[in-house]
Amino acid sequence: MQKKDNIVLSICIPTCNRVEILEKTVDSILNSIERKKYTNIEICISDNSKTDETKELVDKKYKDNNYITYSQNSCEGFMNSIEALKLGKGKLLKLHNDYTRLNDQGLSVMRSDAMNNSDDSVVFYTLRSKKQHSETFDNFDQFLYNISYLSTWSTSFAIWKSDFERLMSENIQSNYMYPHTTLLFALTDKEKYIVNDFSIGENLQPKKKGGYNLLDNFMNIYLAMINGLVEEKSISPKTASKIKWGILDFCARFEGLTKQHKDIYTFTFDHRNEIIKKNYPVVYVGIYEMLYLAYSGLYATKKQVNKITNK
Repeated sequence: MQKKDNIVLSICIPTCNRVEILEKTVDSILNSIERKKYTNIEICISDNSKTDETKELVDKKYKDNNYITYSQNSCEGFMNSIEALKLGKGKLLKLHNDYTRLNDQGLSVMRSDAMNNSDDSVVFYTLRSKKQHSETFDNFDQFLYNISYLSTWSTSFAIWKSDFERLMSENIQSNYMYPHTTLLFALTDKEKYIVNDFSIGENLQPKKKGGYNLLDNFMNIYLAMINGLVEEKSISPKTASKIKWGILDFCARFEGLTKQHKDIYTFTFDHRNEIIKKNYPVVYVGIYEMLYLAYSGLYATKKQVNKITNK
């Protein structure tokens, strides 16, 4: 039986109108917990849906499950991540996408990180490797250079409860698109930064993903946060430059992907050239176009191959 006062790891899941995919994610975590016979892990679900489908799922399937805490709220958009973290009672609060199905090794890795490290560190999960591998950096600049724009990834983020409570008590003003990244960027004075590259799970495909201008989101909002870190000398221009290039490539890749899969991705790319010119030298407008055309062609080819294979 789980003891609520002995939690070391809280897996905090913000969700909105994704009942079917949330169920698969929660079941993957519960199955891992049961197979490993862990008693010091909890799952916290924060739901800001306008309807009651998620609540009905929890009431029907998980109501008597001692591992699960559920809360419904009316907060807007990505600020639900903060509400999910608030539910956690564990030593380490791990933010987790509602579409990331966990694997057994992933749960063990996160639990071990929670038990064997302390709040003089930051623990971050990149999901870049199929093999267990981690690196430790002794300053924030080296850390951010390594993870680059993955600092925006929700399911990569974790924070010690002591740090979270301190930042909440200081009334930190979280960016409405990147609340968890705001928290991460407030932790620039830690003794060590642990980057765990192991792929703790797999991302399931939501029915719809997007609904906002990707270029504005990453090039205007996120890069403004990066520029702020440079101004306060928390990161070097070299690190900022690497991140800016990564964002350019990432946005071009997703514009190509969105063009070929409009049934899934609903990102917009309005005012593309104006946004790029605002944040990059003008020559990058042409570079972006070349990247976009290359990715668009690649995904068109893959789509056609998949059609032929399915036939």
